[in-house]
Amino acid sequence: MVKKLSACYLLLLGAFYVYGEDYSNFIDKVLAFSPVYRSALLEHKNTEILLIPYKYRWLPQPALDLGYNAALYEKTAQPSQIHAVKTSFVLLQDIPGGISAQGQASQFFAYNENTSDRNGYEFSSSFALAFPLYIVAPKLFSLVWKGQNLAWKTDKTIADIQLKIEKKRIIAESVLAVSRYLLLQERIALEERRQKLQEQEAEADEQLWLLGRLSSFELAERKTKRYETYLNLIQMEQNFANIVQNLYVFGLEEKDMPQDTDSWLLYWETYTAETQIENGLDYTLETAKLVRNLYTEADNKLNVLPKLRFSAEAEPVSAREFSNDFKDSILEYWKNTGHWNWSFTVGMRLSLSPVSQEYYLNNSLSATYRIYNLTEEQLFKNQQIKEKQYQTNIMLLKKLSEKALLDKIDADNKIVTAQALLEQGHLNQINFEYQLLNAELIDNTYKEVRFRRIAALLNGY
Repeated sequence: MVKKLSACYLLLLGAFYVYGEDYSNFIDKVLAFSPVYRSALLEHKNTEILLIPYKYRWLPQPALDLGYNAALYEKTAQPSQIHAVKTSFVLLQDIPGGISAQGQASQFFAYNENTSDRNGYEFSSSFALAFPLYIVAPKLFSLVWKGQNLAWKTDKTIADIQLKIEKKRIIAESVLAVSRYLLLQERIALEERRQKLQEQEAEADEQLWLLGRLSSFELAERKTKRYETYLNLIQMEQNFANIVQNLYVFGLEEKDMPQDTDSWLLYWETYTAETQIENGLDYTLETAKLVRNLYTEADNKLNVLPKLRFSAEAEPVSAREFSNDFKDSILEYWKNTGHWNWSFTVGMRLSLSPVSQEYYLNNSLSATYRIYNLTEEQLFKNQQIKEKQYQTNIMLLKKLSEKALLDKIDADNKIVTAQALLEQGHLNQINFEYQLLNAELIDNTYKEVRFRRIAALLNGY
């Protein structure tokens, strides 16, 4: 019986899909006009922009340092006004593994208004190199090296996954909102029909009470039930108003709502059947964040390692540093350079305290790895649980849909019977209208169950 019902249902689905409305541009419209998704898109774009310097941080970073200094000596034996400008070209270079290098070439220009040789020029250069002593914590090097080389790619992956999650969420929620709108609109219309039938029923009850065929208690009880039905309708109308007001979140208005509930649901049933919904995004995101946290912690531990520092300075020694002409001061400086003064420095600082952090880095790193593995294991287990719960939920919704379809077919068959009873005079018009209303309410419930399955598939796990 179930197989026959499924076959009939698939035929109906195909017919509605061919002749129903086309909603293929719905997702594009939501993604284009939803302020929530547009905000997520801008955040993703901003993250990409901020990651550009991080992506190219291993390239040499040139810089220019400029400085100006003025000194006035008016009450001295020889008053003077000295203006000095320092221009330095700096080249910074970071190397994966925590190694840093810096080269610098500096030029000093001086001008003294009260001397004959007003212009002065000097030059100096320096180089510095620093690298961590991994001998203190050998296990740290491979993690730092790998982490720093993959850091940009990891951050980019996290940003991309977050955008995918937001996109999937906004699509599922927009379909949910429109489906609720259509189903609730349909349900409100049915409840309004119930109200009209109850008004007719109330008049008949008054006549039965006057004839003594209905007790006062029964009359009051029926009035209470009608009032509860009225309150339920008011609540539905309030919920419907809230749905309408929240359509703006998806860039939609009431004029964008489909005209036919059946074709809408059938379209998304076909969509979820034919489209591969990407699941497990939360797990992928949390795993990527876990890796990033591991690399970040390794970088933090790197700061604890002692560093070996090497620096060198070179400065030409010239017999001529001042001149009356600015250009000559530079040329004469280099022409009269006899030799260079060089200086070198190598140094490092080692803690003599037995409780210093660097002596416990290996143990700390081992603990960090254990925590990472346990967390990764827990994430994987949670993912398996979510997947199993998802599959169970889909299976239960499928069974509910089959049961709702049987209820719908049974209600439709009862309409045929009720029509015959009405024609034979064994059923009054109000009861027949109730039978029609009941069949449409069951049909509305059937659509709601189908929609719940669509929502579950779009949300995924």
